[in-house]
Amino acid sequence: SDRRGYLVLHLIGALARCGREEAVPGLRSACGHPDPAVRADALSALAVIDPVAGTEAALAALADAEAAVRLRALSVLRTHAS
Repeated sequence: SDRRGYLVLHLIGALARCGREEAVPGLRSACGHPDPAVRADALSALAVIDPVAGTEAALAALADAEAAVRLRALSVLRTHAS
């Protein structure tokens, strides 16, 4: 787990664009990153690639200490939950 948030953010973007299931474990891991921007982007990317995993991660993120992550979780749930 790289602690350099800017680098991880770029990697999350690349994983989201590739849309491959192989990205899911890394995105799940990024949902627990120390940087809240990374956690928020990982939630969004995960929900695009695997809506079930994204919904599960978003539900867990509703308890995140950072308001921005909680708001992203709500957005993911509103968009991807069925």
